[in-house]
Amino acid sequence: MPVRPRPRQTDASVAEWRRDDVRRLRMAILVGFAVAFGVLAIVAAVRGSRYYALEFGLIALAELGVAGCFSAWTNRSRVSMTANEVVDRRGKAEVRVPLAEIRAVVVGGTYRKGWSTWLVLDGGGSVRLGAPGFVFYNRMKVYGATGTSYWRDVAESPSGRQAVLIHAAAGLDGLTAPVRRDPPLRRDLTRWWSPSGETSSTMSLV
Repeated sequence: MPVRPRPRQTDASVAEWRRDDVRRLRMAILVGFAVAFGVLAIVAAVRGSRYYALEFGLIALAELGVAGCFSAWTNRSRVSMTANEVVDRRGKAEVRVPLAEIRAVVVGGTYRKGWSTWLVLDGGGSVRLGAPGFVFYNRMKVYGATGTSYWRDVAESPSGRQAVLIHAAAGLDGLTAPVRRDPPLRRDLTRWWSPSGETSSTMSLV
């Protein structure tokens, strides 16, 4: 009996990214405070102090509630890459970008909007990916002095590693600057770096 070839799994995820670890760390801290106040409530109850037991218990519940909301908000954004496309999911909304339509991949942004990975598409359009959504843990470092080590840190950041993978999967070559000069992307990138080796320090933005 001849063996039938298996159908190609085009939707299988090659890589997946979620929101940044900083927000997850903050959520863990909130849970830690909730546990601490829960312990204080138990200790107060054992010692017969109902007032403090109730107060600490309410604080623990409030902390858990905030942590739960924070967790839901953090996990609503995720990005995955398959063999054919990049999928950006934010809550119930979903944007699918075929790899064949990507002309450049850029990591950058503005201080107000923060840094993330941008996909520059055919026709001058662009898509900002919602995850991992950060470059440096310390946002002040984003606009520190640039240099070889600075751009190396950008490349090794979560968004930088994501950009490298997408850049390679899309099979991109050539210069990035000519395809990202037009607005609105031009206004959204005060500083930028591309896996092609270009940066806003070495390429003209006009």
